[in-house]
Amino acid sequence: NRQQKGLIMEEVRKMLRNEDVKPHQIALIGPRAWRDGSLSDLQEIDGAPLVTAAEKWRRGEGILVTTAKSFKGLEADIVQVCDDLCTLAAFTMTRGAGVGMGTGSAKGSGQ
Repeated sequence: NRQQKGLIMEEVRKMLRNEDVKPHQIALIGPRAWRDGSLSDLQEIDGAPLVTAAEKWRRGEGILVTTAKSFKGLEADIVQVCDDLCTLAAFTMTRGAGVGMGTGSAKGSGQ
C-alpha cells in the first residue's frame, strides 16, 4: 500500500542520511516476500539496493527485505517491522547492540 511504502521510505532515508546508518545494518520485515508486499515496485531506497538474500546483505550489498520466518536466526542493528494495516514499528538499537529473532529477546536489551 502506498501509505506504508511512504512511511518505510521516509524512515529509511532519515537513518541513511542523518544517523550515519549503513544499508547493511537495516532489515525490513513484513508478512510477505518483497515482491508480494508494499515495496514490490522499488529496487532501492535513497540509492541503497533492496536485497532478499541474507548473504548479499551480510556482504554490505543493500538493505534486507524479508519475512519474519526468513529473518529467524539473523541479527540487525535496525529492524523495521511492518504489516498490512500500515503500522510500522521501528526497533532502533544502540550501535553494536543489534536486534535478533529466534532467541526470545533482543541482544543487548537487558531482557
